[in-house]
Amino acid sequence: MHNYYSFIIFFFILAGLAAAIWNGRKIIQNNKKRNWPYTKAAIFYKANDKPETSAPDIYFRYSVSDKHFEQKITPTPSEETIPGFAEHFKKQYPADSEINVYYEPGSPETTLFKVGATTEDKLIFGISIGAILLGLYAITI
Repeated sequence: MHNYYSFIIFFFILAGLAAAIWNGRKIIQNNKKRNWPYTKAAIFYKANDKPETSAPDIYFRYSVSDKHFEQKITPTPSEETIPGFAEHFKKQYPADSEINVYYEPGSPETTLFKVGATTEDKLIFGISIGAILLGLYAITI
C-alpha cells in the first residue's frame, strides 16, 4: 500500500516540476520584453454600428522612426464579461489621453501596453514550487 502512495506523490512532484519549468520559461520570455523601447500613443474613437453593450471601437496612434501606426485596442476576454463593460472600457481608455506603448524593436507594429511577467504567472510558479516541496516532504514521511 505504501508503494501506491509513493507513486502518486512522485507524479505530484513531476506535475509541479513540469508546471514550474513551463511557467518559468514563460516568465523569462515575458521579462525579456522589458527591454523593448516605448513611445507615447494617443487614444481616439471611431464610430461603429455595434449595439451599446459591445466594446466601443477604441484606437491608438503612435510614431516610430517617422513612421505612423494606428491600431485597435481589443478587450481581454476577462474584460468582456464584466457588467457595464462598455463604460468600463471607455473609462480605462478615455479619448485624447496618452498611454505608453511598448513595441518590438524589429517590428514596431507589434505592441504591448504592459511588459514583464504577470502576477498570475508568478503566482502559478510559486504554487508549483510549493507542490514540489510538499511532495518532497511527503515522500520522506
